[in-house]
Amino acid sequence: MIAGTPLSFGQNLRSLRTETFQVLETRHPRGMCLERHAHGHACVNFVLEGCYREDIGGLRGAYRPRQAAFKPAGTEHANRFEHAGARCLLVELVDEDVARAAFALDDVVWTARPAAARTALALWHELARSDASSALVVEQLAWELYAAVLGVERPARSPSA
Repeated sequence: MIAGTPLSFGQNLRSLRTETFQVLETRHPRGMCLERHAHGHACVNFVLEGCYREDIGGLRGAYRPRQAAFKPAGTEHANRFEHAGARCLLVELVDEDVARAAFALDDVVWTARPAAARTALALWHELARSDASSALVVEQLAWELYAAVLGVERPARSPSA
């Protein structure tokens, strides 16, 4: 993503920034087509509802509810919301240096792991309720989401935990 462009091209519904992560709930309308673009930070995208197609380096995939994808920073991709809109949870890793000790962040990963879905839904619920402790809870859940999506056996712990 080019400096100054939005984190997501969809409608931003709610967001929360922690020390390590930027969490954003978005809505993308049916018919929206996003040409090739890249995000400046590594990210996990989780589908809450709806569906969309994604093209990453010649590979095409369709995402449905409770599926997630990890993309390393700078990974070019295109998104198509041709047959339905989608609501997604985007969890961007804004402090990659902290996470490199716990995770391999170099490959695209697609998953429908139940542990990833449970954690993403808990993260979404915390984002929706948002209170004084939400930043701390979101930080920990985001670490757990990355561990579940990337297939790390033992959930990562925040360096401050």
